[in-house]
Amino acid sequence: MRTQSNATQTQKVCPRRTLLNLGVSGGLPFDAVVGLATPNGMKPYINDGCVRDTILWNPVDLGYAAVYVTRAIVDGEFMPGDSSVMAGRLGELMVVNGSEVLLGPPFVFTAENINDFDF
Repeated sequence: MRTQSNATQTQKVCPRRTLLNLGVSGGLPFDAVVGLATPNGMKPYINDGCVRDTILWNPVDLGYAAVYVTRAIVDGEFMPGDSSVMAGRLGELMVVNGSEVLLGPPFVFTAENINDFDF
């Protein structure tokens, strides 16, 4: 999100509202405006209804997976060529390209949960 400013005020610019104001729809739902941001950066937009949700990998799950994968390597339970690795409460994580462990679907931050995160 960017801001517009002048000498006296700074105002949030909501991409969804900007498209509505310009009359640009192209037949697509306005919820299709996408980008990448942390929860703190998106809170004002989600809380005021400008943006419905945002996605990002949950850092708690990412750290949890990293620890489980590291432990599996140390314990000899995850070896080169394996196609998956068990990661506790996250279950079985798939391995692609020989060494990339997929965390799974990203976490969806919504008005109901975004205020529970501070990063």
